[in-house]
Amino acid sequence: MSSHHVVKENQEPALLFWDIQSIAYHSFADLLEWNPQLIAFEKDTMVLEGWQLVADTILTRDTLLDNSHGLVPIDPDNHMLEILQFLAKKKFSHVNILSSKPLHTMHLIEQIHCNIGSNILSENSIFYQISPGFSKWFSAGTFKIHQQDQPITTCILEEDTLWHYKGKQKAWLEESK
Repeated sequence: MSSHHVVKENQEPALLFWDIQSIAYHSFADLLEWNPQLIAFEKDTMVLEGWQLVADTILTRDTLLDNSHGLVPIDPDNHMLEILQFLAKKKFSHVNILSSKPLHTMHLIEQIHCNIGSNILSENSIFYQISPGFSKWFSAGTFKIHQQDQPITTCILEEDTLWHYKGKQKAWLEESK
């Protein structure tokens, strides 16, 4: 039995190859099922080609090359801000970011006030950006909460449960793969 889904343009999160030196293809391959817009730095295009992928948007030192819309200027010192603004302009509401340095990437995103939701995927973990009121069903086990300027909180669930985030500010939920 098969299912058919109609996916509207920009409905699925974009996939940003931010820092991929030690990211294996299997750690994100399932995200390709919905054909997300792929964004990568020019230096990483050979890695993508090795995975038989072609970036829709290529980040260079001075410009952002969007294969469907030409060149868009980008500030070399503010890549993350420029990328999130670019995605907001294209009506994306969410982005999945591949990073081998998730805590550094998390810090960059925390410095930006943008209405785009983010998940960070590393080799071993997924970091979900969460807001007050967030809830998720978890199997028994552990996960961590990262809040800006706060110690990391480890949550231990003895049984399957619907967990509710009671924090008052945005945070990151880290779940091991």
